[in-house]
Amino acid sequence: MSAMSPSTVQRWFIPNAVCVVMGTLFLVIALWGFVDGERVLIFHVNAAHNMVHLISGLAALACGLFSLKAAIRFCLIFGVVYFLVALLGFLNVPLMNEALHLNDADDFLHLLVAIIFLAAPTVSAAIRD
Repeated sequence: MSAMSPSTVQRWFIPNAVCVVMGTLFLVIALWGFVDGERVLIFHVNAAHNMVHLISGLAALACGLFSLKAAIRFCLIFGVVYFLVALLGFLNVPLMNEALHLNDADDFLHLLVAIIFLAAPTVSAAIRD
């Protein structure tokens, strides 16, 4: 068994850590939303929104703990999906806003989440190179 170089360790760590940390946050937010029912801090929630957080959190944790490849794929796919959710929210698409009970704060948060998930594999690749 050979020792891993620092770049290998960092490349593994960033996408996996992002998935585990963000997955845990999504689970906490989902549970908070189910308990409160209408708000999590300044963010509006409903049952559908809470289910999205619950499923996203479980998937992020699973990918983050499973492998680097799974974590990278999750970060890229989830980042694009959340970017689209943010974009649809900013465009005030009624189906999206009504189904998930989104407000302006949600749109900015979704954009931030997209940036975090898309940056994780990008930073990892830059460290490797």
